[in-house]
Amino acid sequence: DWAGLQSRLGSVLYRLDKMDTESDHLKAAVTAYHSALKVFSRSEAPLRWSEVKNGLGQALQVWGDITRNPELLKHAVQSCQEALQVRSKELTPLLWAASQNNLGSALFMLGKLSKDSEHLEGSAEAFGKALEVYQTVGAARLAKVAERNMSKVEEMLRARVARRVAEVYWETDSEPSSNDFEATENTTRH
Repeated sequence: DWAGLQSRLGSVLYRLDKMDTESDHLKAAVTAYHSALKVFSRSEAPLRWSEVKNGLGQALQVWGDITRNPELLKHAVQSCQEALQVRSKELTPLLWAASQNNLGSALFMLGKLSKDSEHLEGSAEAFGKALEVYQTVGAARLAKVAERNMSKVEEMLRARVARRVAEVYWETDSEPSSNDFEATENTTRH
């Protein structure tokens, strides 16, 4: 019962943070989720454990985004991945999709902060998996959220690719000199 209350407390504190710009509620939410995990184990209470891991991932990703802390975001990704070890597409499709969506968000924030396109690609993949389930079960509102999330990731990936191409093309700051071009001889004789 105590662990269940800790989990609910974590959820309430996470939601309270949306009304406040300080990260104190998020820190308290993370502490409450960690307390719940001292009781809920993956082996004895797998669904409760995965629920807490998913909630922890949400709180960590928002806290990591606010503080621009890649370590918190990496922990958020790890928590979501751990939740997905229990939540399966076949047995708990909506819970699985929710964890995929949260994983996508955490990877997006990490990719945005780290400038690593690999995180963004993982984010797009996770959002795509969530979207597929939401569309299959007819969860239109959730599908719309996943579509918007996916669009943001794809837009950022396109921008990064365009920037990379521009950087390669314009590697040097100086103007090209005549020595930079290979001359060709005129082989036509008059």
